[in-house]
Amino acid sequence: MRVYGHILRALAAIRLYDIYKRYGMPNDLLVKLNIAFCTIKEVDIKPVYNVGEKSKMKILRLCPA
Repeated sequence: MRVYGHILRALAAIRLYDIYKRYGMPNDLLVKLNIAFCTIKEVDIKPVYNVGEKSKMKILRLCPA
């Protein structure tokens, strides 16, 4: 239960409705938590692919020829 208290305090320190809602969301969340003096811990997560999702990224827009 102790861990959840830290999470709730971190969420209360930022405005959730003000977080960028698209591709830059993880970076925006990290910046806002840093500004609120929250400590971040990196956790390894196994990625899961091939379950039906399709990327909305346009590679030619990101890396023009």
